[in-house]
Amino acid sequence: MSAQYCVFGLTTTGPTPKKHQVLEIAFVLLDKELQVSGHAWKKIWYDEYTISKESVNFDFAAHHNHKKGVRETLAYSNLIAFFAAQSNKPDSGKLKLIGHDVSRSFEHLKSFFPPLAQYCDMTVTDTASIAAGKVIEGKLPQGTELSLNSLCAHYEIETSTNKKNMATREEVQAVVQLLKILTACN
Repeated sequence: MSAQYCVFGLTTTGPTPKKHQVLEIAFVLLDKELQVSGHAWKKIWYDEYTISKESVNFDFAAHHNHKKGVRETLAYSNLIAFFAAQSNKPDSGKLKLIGHDVSRSFEHLKSFFPPLAQYCDMTVTDTASIAAGKVIEGKLPQGTELSLNSLCAHYEIETSTNKKNMATREEVQAVVQLLKILTACN
């Protein structure tokens, strides 16, 4: 079954896409049952790169040039390959983007990776907004903090022991779990 949703997260050097850079980016692809169908993450300025459940070969370890822009170019071209492999599946359509509290990170994502619009519906679903709706419906207590860490604690979603420094990869995995919980509690 091909992916329907793309959960994303990223770490940046600051809040402004024109001034600051993406340091780490992560994607988890989900099918319509919210089961993982693929994932990719990249520390842009480092040699760590992992991909699973997709037949795209990414080899960053052989490249050790850390000049600004070179790492970004490698990550960029390989992310295109990752999404192109997904879009070539017979029953694929545009992926629906999902993130947590995405107002700032979505602008960085669009700035860093403009071809994303080719593969994804650029209307983003925000799990913080879904949680806010649950507060209004009375399914979450009034005054519930809507940060990812607070919602993970509320729903007992496992995260790292140092919650203030959750890695982008772990953050996206937490958003996937949160999405499953929030969409199940009707």
